[in-house]
Amino acid sequence: MRRTLSVLVVLAGLGCSISFGQSDRPKSPFSSHIADVRAQRSEPALVRFAEACGVHLAGTTPRLASDGGEGWKVVTVDRESFGAADSDLVNTAEVWTVKGSVVVELWGAALDVGSFGRTMYCFDTGKSLRLVDRMDFQVPEDEAGAAWGMHERWRRGAGGKFIPSIAFEFIGQDEKPIPTPKLEKDDRQLVYQWKKDGPKPITVRDLKLPSSLLK
Repeated sequence: MRRTLSVLVVLAGLGCSISFGQSDRPKSPFSSHIADVRAQRSEPALVRFAEACGVHLAGTTPRLASDGGEGWKVVTVDRESFGAADSDLVNTAEVWTVKGSVVVELWGAALDVGSFGRTMYCFDTGKSLRLVDRMDFQVPEDEAGAAWGMHERWRRGAGGKFIPSIAFEFIGQDEKPIPTPKLEKDDRQLVYQWKKDGPKPITVRDLKLPSSLLK
């Protein structure tokens, strides 16, 4: 049975297991994300998410922070330090403030087991959560299995209740929908728990990011 690590990171009510593969595992979206940030490129998925929330990121620059095991450190000039880690657990954050709205992209990675997650948040001018998108990926330890992930998006509806705008779906490494993959017992439990956890009405302060990112 494939060795897995149950890394459960609760980000303001959104449970997600997070990871990223090393050694012979395929190149992951997380490593691509780090390369994009260091090159000052915005991911297409992030741009689409922001536009779905009515926020246009063109011409804007995010504030950055990463946590490689010693707590959040704000990244300013030296982007090569973004995503650097002294442990197997890594978290990164990007924050955009555009005309009072706030867009946040959080990544988490467990470098030793091949699982990683991304959560994108959009907060309105009152700093209340309006739209949230989350993805979780499992990268196999060998070449016998294909990488697979889970994805869904929620928006705040009438009365503050969150409703799916993109229903739960399995995705491939290109983030496009795929049929239900063959799942081991641990994976089925992970999927069950992931579906069970939905968003809560939070504010941007509930993410507990460095205050300098939220100015």
